[in-house]
Amino acid sequence: MNIIFSLRVWHKIQCLTPQQRSIFLSKIRRITHKTQSAQQIKKITVEGKKTVFRIRYNLNYRIIATLTNRDQLKIVDFIPHDGLDRNTYYIDGIGEYTIEDIESLNEEELQDTINQQHLWQNTELSMNESDFSYQENDFCSYIINPQHQQDPDLILSKQQYQIINQKPNLPILLTGSAGSGKTSIAIYSALRHAHLYKKNQVNAKVLYITYNSSLTRYAQSIIERIYPEKLDSLINIDYYHFCKQISTEYQINIDKFIPENKINITRFIKEFYQTRISKINNLNPISFWQEIRHLLKGSIIPQETENNLISYEIYQARQSQSTLPSDIDREKVYQLFTQYQKWLNDHEYWDELDYTHYLLKEISQEYKGKYQQIYCDEIQDLTEIEIQLILKFLIVNSYGHSLPQFFLTGDPAQTINPSGFSWDKIKSLIWQNYWNLPQWEEIQAIIEPQQLTINFRSVNGIVNLGSAIVDLIQENLDKKTTLIHQETWLQSDHKPLILSSSPLPTFEDKKTFGTKNAIIVSDESEKEKLAPYFPLDSERILTIQEIKGLEFDEVLVWNFFDSFHSWTNRQNAQINELNRFKYNCLYVCITRARNRLFFYDETAVNFWQNESLKNLVSQGEVYTLETLFASYESEREMREAIEEYIKQGTTKSYKIALQILQRIGDQQGVNRVYALLNEGEEKWELAGDYWDKINSFDNAYRCWGEIDPNLWPKKWSSLSAEDCELRANYFWSKNEYDLAVNFYQKANNFKQEIECLLKMQSYELAGDKLLQKGRKKDAKKCYQLADEIYLPNGDFSISVGMWSKLEEWNRVASLWEKLSDWEKAGECWYKAGNWESSAICWQKVQNWQKAEECWQILGKWDEVAICCQYQNKWELAGENWLKSGQIYQSACCYQRANNLDKSLQLWTQLESWHNVAVILEQQEKWSQAAQIWVNVNPLEQKALCHEKSQDWGEAEICWRYLERWDKVAFCLEKQEKWRELAQLWQDLEQWKKSALAWLRVGETERGAVCYEKGGYWQEAEFCWRHLKKEEKVAFCLEKQQRWWQLAELWQDLEQWKKSAVAWLRVGETERGAVCYENCQEWQNAEICWQQLERWDRVAFCLEKQNRS
Repeated sequence: MNIIFSLRVWHKIQCLTPQQRSIFLSKIRRITHKTQSAQQIKKITVEGKKTVFRIRYNLNYRIIATLTNRDQLKIVDFIPHDGLDRNTYYIDGIGEYTIEDIESLNEEELQDTINQQHLWQNTELSMNESDFSYQENDFCSYIINPQHQQDPDLILSKQQYQIINQKPNLPILLTGSAGSGKTSIAIYSALRHAHLYKKNQVNAKVLYITYNSSLTRYAQSIIERIYPEKLDSLINIDYYHFCKQISTEYQINIDKFIPENKINITRFIKEFYQTRISKINNLNPISFWQEIRHLLKGSIIPQETENNLISYEIYQARQSQSTLPSDIDREKVYQLFTQYQKWLNDHEYWDELDYTHYLLKEISQEYKGKYQQIYCDEIQDLTEIEIQLILKFLIVNSYGHSLPQFFLTGDPAQTINPSGFSWDKIKSLIWQNYWNLPQWEEIQAIIEPQQLTINFRSVNGIVNLGSAIVDLIQENLDKKTTLIHQETWLQSDHKPLILSSSPLPTFEDKKTFGTKNAIIVSDESEKEKLAPYFPLDSERILTIQEIKGLEFDEVLVWNFFDSFHSWTNRQNAQINELNRFKYNCLYVCITRARNRLFFYDETAVNFWQNESLKNLVSQGEVYTLETLFASYESEREMREAIEEYIKQGTTKSYKIALQILQRIGDQQGVNRVYALLNEGEEKWELAGDYWDKINSFDNAYRCWGEIDPNLWPKKWSSLSAEDCELRANYFWSKNEYDLAVNFYQKANNFKQEIECLLKMQSYELAGDKLLQKGRKKDAKKCYQLADEIYLPNGDFSISVGMWSKLEEWNRVASLWEKLSDWEKAGECWYKAGNWESSAICWQKVQNWQKAEECWQILGKWDEVAICCQYQNKWELAGENWLKSGQIYQSACCYQRANNLDKSLQLWTQLESWHNVAVILEQQEKWSQAAQIWVNVNPLEQKALCHEKSQDWGEAEICWRYLERWDKVAFCLEKQEKWRELAQLWQDLEQWKKSALAWLRVGETERGAVCYEKGGYWQEAEFCWRHLKKEEKVAFCLEKQQRWWQLAELWQDLEQWKKSAVAWLRVGETERGAVCYENCQEWQNAEICWQQLERWDRVAFCLEKQNRS
């Protein structure tokens, strides 16, 4: 069920800090989503009466809620328990309405850390009946991850909710002034998509990109607050680091872009602009920098040029896109621009646009992108080519999305100096990228910028005046102004005040003004006049040029109109242009204030007599300025102001924070702000030094790494053990274990060094270090953890090297077998004393001598004989065949060895008279041979003749008659009658020979059975594995005493008890214990844990046996 909130509830909630608000809203959701509560709500049917719910928040407070006709639970108000009158609640005195109680929670669940009285203040219990139905100004609860207990609900206006839930969801162009929530909406949407990718295990990425690092930090703070879990599918990054990431990931050579040679606006003004001898009238350096960025160098040109610069002719043709005054000498501007580019080249300097052009050239035109969604916040800060580069990394038509999935937010009114930004330019850029897609018409129809018109920061008097200025501009100067007509729900009785007399005498008395307040002046000369009055607050006396991105509780606008009096003698065209600029400036001044706004001009101003304005402002005396000044501010209030300015993230806001910190004497805070300031100016080494001073070591490391990855070891090369421990503990607290481990090592804190390696999942390295300390048992545990990573990825060779260090030869041999490196497997089986497995491996690589050694140790003489035969060691072969009782094979081998006497003896023993006769002939014992030939069965002679003529079928018949089964088998083999041969050997219990024959006809199972009967367990195992008969494989492994492989197999089959027994056979007590636990063999598990002295697990097992 969806939850919505009334406007009065929203007002109350806004008084909470973000953290308190998250806790409070999470609890509201937990209470209202209890199963019993939901059931009660669904069952309610009260005829003729409005049903109102009283929901217990805790012991003293209640939530008043109702059901709307849209099946939404509406939170109407929060009130004290005492405010209820005998379970009734009056609405405008119309009548008594039923209250259904939902109070099913236990008292211990109702304890709460928030004690915010204003939530429960008894404003008025009587309210309109409309408060109990859905209203346009209600707020909606929005949940990104409902499964996460810590995920707070987000409260969105109807306008915001519709944008984030619209169909199709993307693409979106979103415009809105400061305070409209456009950044938050973009972040919520990005988080939702990234969360869904994570939840559905989709390998997809969402990019959230901003122009500078302060915006990225601000976004990150929101992300971490509302989604504390790790979310690898969301990349939050600033533009410069996005470019660096591209260079690294795609191996683009950027040697010429040396970090120390980067030119930003600060260096541009100081090192280039201020060093020019001849200046151009009316050319402000900031405006010139914007002209370079957004037109001269950062715009997309029709044809590619060698130096990426537009020609003077194109520059002239694009005057309408210029940010400079219409009467400026553009030829001189272009000449100064070419001087700037030459200065860059001469000094091997570069700026962000050089980097961008280079990357665009290096990345293939056919590149298909990397990110499924791209979110770009404050897009007005980026140039056309920068946006072009970003969109190049968007995958189109991915994961079922037919439309390009981008979300671009911008505020054209963010700056007094026009940046050259317009939504028409963005739409043109989108057309250039996607016009050739089949769905272009659908894209074109939905890329009109959507406006957020509700202002959540400023009160109604200020917002109404700003909107009136927008109306004035539209009516008289510019119907297409990009300024937004806003509304607000923040009410105040204070209208903006026009001071009727000079406040200078008051300034002399006060000396300071509130840390959340500011004075805006028209130019530097006015600023210099006022600064001496407020030496401790001079940074909050700001020119119109300095107020971008800033906001204050109260603002005094000083001599605004006086500064524009000199324009009266201009030509009409120029007057219109200048008036547009003046009113834009006025709009920005107005929208800097949240609660109170004051104006003072030394000369009379008729502007406020305008019919559309005069009812929106009040005339006031100087005493009304009292709230602007700080009669007393606690340090806590000043620190709150400091954090607000730091969060705003501009150079000016940092300087304001710095001045307040200096006032309260907080050197740590001063160093922090200096670090942020230097980061903003890209003075990375200095920024790192300041971070280091306040022990913010991860930021120091990051900043130093911007200019040299090897700078931090130099900076921290001579630290004491204590300082190393300090840094190590810091990085540990930040989960930066790769850095922490270095410092724990230097601090000689071995225990924490190992803990870091374990956190990093560097299990093998941890094991190595433990092994060096002689802690084999702990090293083994680490290696086992490493194997859980290596083996599923097929990294057997890495695992081999690891286990070799512990001389775990059984395990190593098994791994070599998986790698089919039989020779190394044979060596390891030999070291492990597994002679049979070793011999089989040696045979696979035809190393018969090594195999012979193993078989001799086992006394398997038939296998020894075979190995001897392959080595042509016929005498030894005959000897070993004889040992195994294989007289026929022995006789053959002795005959091959020319040991005729021994061969004659064996043939005589076998009564193989034709072979006896042949031997006698070889010995030239002719008379004896003749006598033998007389005794030879004619049928045998016949069979021998058939063999010589290779008439194997006839020979087979003769031998069968003579029951010479060895000869029958020989003839069957020659005829490739494998099935008959297999059956024959089986009948003769010649199991290995029978198995080989069965395998020749694909009878793998019969072959396996024969191997088993003959005790050839490894060969049988091979067959059963082929047949995927795991239990038979296990039987063979057991017979071979290959306990390790047996344990793993039983574990895979979830035969936990059998696996446990096998693990114990190889000394893996911990693994055995875990297996016993898995099959609930608690007593056996207990015995194992006792051996390991793991008393926590012993206690657990005892508890399971009810013996605790």
